[in-house]
Amino acid sequence: MRGINPQKIPYFIKKDAESVEKKARIVLKISPDERTIEISENKNPRLNVIAVVGPSNGFGRSWDKVLLAEVGISQTRPYHEAKGINRAADQSNVCQRRKWFSLSPYQYQLVAPIIFRRMEKISIDRISSWKSGGPSNRFLVPSTIHWWSKGREKMKENNYVTEAAVGVRFTICLKDEFFVRDVCWAEFNLNERLKIYIEGLAKFIGLRLSYYNSRRNYKGKKRFDDLLGAKQVEKRLKECYLSRFPHLLIEVARWLRYSKRGKQFWQWVAEKINWDGKETRERQMASMATELPNPRERLGSIQLVITTGFEREKGYIVFEVQK
Repeated sequence: MRGINPQKIPYFIKKDAESVEKKARIVLKISPDERTIEISENKNPRLNVIAVVGPSNGFGRSWDKVLLAEVGISQTRPYHEAKGINRAADQSNVCQRRKWFSLSPYQYQLVAPIIFRRMEKISIDRISSWKSGGPSNRFLVPSTIHWWSKGREKMKENNYVTEAAVGVRFTICLKDEFFVRDVCWAEFNLNERLKIYIEGLAKFIGLRLSYYNSRRNYKGKKRFDDLLGAKQVEKRLKECYLSRFPHLLIEVARWLRYSKRGKQFWQWVAEKINWDGKETRERQMASMATELPNPRERLGSIQLVITTGFEREKGYIVFEVQK
């Protein structure tokens, strides 16, 4: 490795594995024969991560115990130097760990179900401890539903209160690609709230704009962008919940593209949200998740949304596991 004396590599490998075993919040230890997994939780952790240690090969030899993966919890980034939690006044930062090894496909399938279940438990426990997170005291926020009345040829709206989607954030390194693939797959295939929202918004757009298919309603004398319906849709795209997540806003245009209703308007919507029509990197990664069998078994029913995607080129993605 650049800047590291090769003779010191075994020392750093041992140091990183021992560091997470001692300091990480949750540690999964794969036995040297890869037959068993030991799970431990540190009672007074310094490093807010879920870590995996176990056997691997590298640097021309085999190792019984190396750091294989980290998942950051809350604000902690995997492998990064961290101020740390439960820090005493005289304690220094937790040093960064080196990403020299990765989980094999077999190892990943061993630990992934455990890690995703732990994420769900952490999220549920954290939210339930909040003042507004109990079973009888949900997080409620004001919302508005819009729909197009074809009979009255006008858009109508109702104000109501709905339960907000809240959760705990986790971070995965892009080099831990098996995790990245599964997180993307879970967002598109398991998050029922998201699927309903995306489909509902797309149907609304299709219905609102299809009004102009009639020559009576649109004779082409006025620029399409200046029409009331187009302005209403554009405003909705800018202000909706999905506007915070560019890759999910693209899913609305994608839904229109392959639907019967509104497909003639998908390119107009794509232009408004700056989508070039190509599959997003999140979609590409999700399609690769099935290269390992049974992603649904690994992920269970986890509900998550990617909050910081690939477009920022940070070397990691952040996602929120929701209750």
